[in-house]
Amino acid sequence: MKILQTLSRLYVNDLDSSLKFYEELLGSPAAMRFEIPQIVLELAQIENILLIAGYRNYPQ
Repeated sequence: MKILQTLSRLYVNDLDSSLKFYEELLGSPAAMRFEIPQIVLELAQIENILLIAGYRNYPQ
């Protein structure tokens, strides 16, 4: 299997403000952004960084 891309995970409290910061810092818009409501996660990719926001101790 060929590895297409490697991402660094970055856990954040607020995806909107973090995404804005990294877009300005890297001079690039987010490549993708989506939610996984079943486990209360929001994710966004900007260049080789994957921003992850959600609850720390999600009630199961």
